[in-house]
Amino acid sequence: MIYPCARQHAKFHRVLQITNRGTIMAPVVYRKPSKDDYKRNIGMGLIVAFFATFLSLIPAMIIADEVFDDYCGTIMYLILAAVTCISFLFTVFLATHIQAKSAYKAALKAEAKTKHDAVISRVWSLIQRNSEVIAKASYWRQNNGNIHEDEWVYSFIEEYIDKYLDESSKLLVSYSEVCLLVKRAVPFAREQFYDVLGYKDNLTGVEFENFCRMRLERNGWHVTSTKASGDQGVDLIAKKDMITVAIQCKKYTGTVGNKAVQEVYSGAKHYCIKIPIVVTNSTYTKSATELAKTTGVMLLQFCQLEHLYDYLRPKVK
Repeated sequence: MIYPCARQHAKFHRVLQITNRGTIMAPVVYRKPSKDDYKRNIGMGLIVAFFATFLSLIPAMIIADEVFDDYCGTIMYLILAAVTCISFLFTVFLATHIQAKSAYKAALKAEAKTKHDAVISRVWSLIQRNSEVIAKASYWRQNNGNIHEDEWVYSFIEEYIDKYLDESSKLLVSYSEVCLLVKRAVPFAREQFYDVLGYKDNLTGVEFENFCRMRLERNGWHVTSTKASGDQGVDLIAKKDMITVAIQCKKYTGTVGNKAVQEVYSGAKHYCIKIPIVVTNSTYTKSATELAKTTGVMLLQFCQLEHLYDYLRPKVK
C-alpha cells in the first residue's frame, strides 16, 4: 500500500499516466515563450525603460561631465540609450518568462487536482459498490470494543480498494483521505442497507420484533414469539437444525445497557436454552459488552441476523 502523507507529493509524479474512465491524460509540458508572448510585454518594457532612463539621467550627466569632459553630451546620450535598451529588453524577457513559468505551475497544479479528483472519484465508486460491507463492518466495530477504531477501515481499504488502484493512483491520494471517505460513507451505507433489508427507523418495539422474526424466517429459522407479558426477558425463540436460541429484541434510540444482557441471560436459563442473544438497531455500552463476554450472551445488530446460523454453527460443533 503506497499512500503518501500529503497530496503535494503528486507534483513529483506528474509524468505518470492516470487512467480515468478510459481516457489517458497527457502530462503537462513546459512551453517556451513565443514571439506573441514577448509582444504582449512590450508596453511594460517601455514603461520600465522610461522610468529607468529618467532615474539615470542625473547620474549619466555627472559621469559624462567628470570622466568625459570633451564629449559630455555625446557620452550622456549613449549612457541613457544603453540604459533604455537594457532595461527594456530585460523587462520584456523577464516578464515573459515569469508569466510562462507561472502558467506552467498553474497547469501542473490543475493537472494534479484533476488526477487527484479522478482517483477520489474511483475510490468513492468502489466504496459505493461495497456499501453493504461497510454497514456490517461498522456495526461489528461498534459492538466489539476490543477492535481498534480504524482496524475495520484498514481491512476494508486493503480488501476492497487497494487492490483495484494501480501504484500511480495511490501516489495521488493520501491514506487519511481514503479513510475519511470510508468513514463518511457509513451513514450512506447503512441507509442503503436498511432499504435492502426493508428496515425503517420509525419502527415501534413490536414492529422491530416482527421485523427480526421475518428476517430469521427468511433464512430458514422456525421462530416462536413468547407472550407479550411474562416473557422472562425473551421475545423470540428460534430453531434451525440442532440450534436453538433465545432472542431479546431491543429497538433503542440510545445505547443498550446491562439490563438487556441480564434479562436475556436469565430468560434463556428459564427456557433451558443455551444460546441467549440480544438484537438491536442501536449499539451497546462498554459495560454491556463486558458482561456479555462473561455470561456468554451474543450481542448482535439486526443486520447480522442474516448470518446468524453461520456464526453459531462452529460453536455448536
